Amino acid sequence: MIGTTILAKEKLDKGVLVKAICSILGVNNDNVMYIEDINDWVNKKNEVAVIEYNGITDDEIANGMHVYDIFSNKKININELQKYVTEKLYISEEI
Repeated sequence: MIGTTILAKEKLDKGVLVKAICSILGVNNDNVMYIEDINDWVNKKNEVAVIEYNGITDDEIANGMHVYDIFSNKKININELQKYVTEKLYISEEI
């Protein structure tokens, strides 16, 4: 799987994020797993994408930003994802 790390100043709505990834990848909700606890990876089955919420960062550069890792067979383009999400998104390289 290919990973993409995105950041947002506000926590993103889980449903909106899952729906966006489904639209981008052309899959249904059953094919996307959303996890907030690292231990939930053991529950992964045949999902084609995993959205992992990593909480709020406390580093000097991106302090207070919400961090998401998105894993799928396709690199997620942040500009494409931004079309579905009202909150401003950043990729880790932009911070």
